[in-house]
Parts: sequence; C-alpha cells; structure tokens
Amino acid sequence: MIFNFPHQSEDALESDLRILTDVLAVDQASWYPLMTTDSTSRPMARRIGVVDHSRERKYYEKISRHMLQKGYERSSAWCFSRQPGMFDEYIVEHEEYVGLGSGAFSYLAGTMYANTFSINNYLRLIGAGQTGVTRKRDLDQLEQMRYFLLMRLFSGRMSLDDAEKRFAGQFGRVMWRDLAGLRLIGAVKSDAANLCLTEFGYYLWVVLMREFFSGINNIRDDMRHHISEEASLA
Repeated sequence: MIFNFPHQSEDALESDLRILTDVLAVDQASWYPLMTTDSTSRPMARRIGVVDHSRERKYYEKISRHMLQKGYERSSAWCFSRQPGMFDEYIVEHEEYVGLGSGAFSYLAGTMYANTFSINNYLRLIGAGQTGVTRKRDLDQLEQMRYFLLMRLFSGRMSLDDAEKRFAGQFGRVMWRDLAGLRLIGAVKSDAANLCLTEFGYYLWVVLMREFFSGINNIRDDMRHHISEEASLA
C-alpha cells in the first residue's frame, strides 16, 4: 500500500485500512510513503498534484495505530504482520546481498555495486565471463556504520553487541554523535542490550528509508539514460 498521495483524504485512508484488516484480513501489509525522484517529481506534480510531506507523519501514525489495535505487529517501520518473524525486507536481517540481472544492485564488503541497465550490454559482459557491474562506490567506515544503523534499526531494534562485533569495537566510539543526536530528539532509546526505535523513531525511519530509496532511484534514472550508449557496445 502507498500513502500520502496528493489527493488522498483521511477518510480514504481509513477506508483502505478497514478493507485490509476487517474485510480482507490480510496476514501482512506494507505501507510505503509516496516516493519521488528528480525525474518524476515534476510529471507527478502535473498529473496528480504536489506531494505534501507536512501531513505524512499524521497519516503514518493513523496507520500505525490502526494496525497495532487490530492485532498486527511491526516487522519493520512500514510493515505490519499478524505473525511474528514475517519480514518484507531482507536488509533487516542480512547486511550484504548480491543482485543478479540487468539493473540489479549489490552490497558486499562495504562496496555498493550496480549492474548495467542495458540488457544487451549485460549479456555481452556475462558472455565474456565478466560481471554485469558498471558502477560501484566504496563506503568509508562512517558511511558503512550509518548504513548498518539505518538497515538494522529499520526492524525497530538493533543489538549493540552485534554492532560492536561488526566494527571491531569501534561502533559506539565513531557513531557517538549520531547516536547522541537520535537520543536527544527522542528517536531511540536503549535497554540492556539493544537500541530501539521510539514511536517517533519509527516515523523518522520511514522518512530516512524514503530518502534512501529515492536516492537509489535517482541513480537508476541516471543509469537508464546510458542504456542506448551501452547497448551500442554490443
């Protein structure tokens, strides 16, 4: 489900919620905030209106209250499930991943990789015994830690011990400003072993993930512009 369309009313949102939980009784629902890219924001504004982020939090909190009151549990900041352990995002449990096929992304050993969006070029590269990767970006230590924090807390909870083990005991020392800032604004709290999102923190993470995926989509758009150029190489 997508929420915060320009012309979406609270009544329409409440109707969608009732249909999902009371009529369909779905096992799991993911509620994504409407996302735009640099290339889609203007066409979207012309066709359906300008996105109003000022009401996004109100809509998200309405969704959260309804889903939790109906007996669902949060699997991630925007996913709600009837049964525990149902995840809609592999990034919650697995930091590294390999994407196969034209246009796929991968993250391994602190490096982001992107495969060519040209199918012809992808086939040529694979046929020559190479990978389909045409772009990559190495993340420095701080960027890797922030990425780790973003993905792990997406589930609502991050083991502090796991973070320290992952970064050889340096996580708290390097990330203390970020962690202090999140605590100061009331986005996270700590128990004996974990860093946990507060109710406000869940919404903040929806915003952060929206911006993260919008950034990824901007990269996708840029790579699509080179499809013809790369296809000619074949």
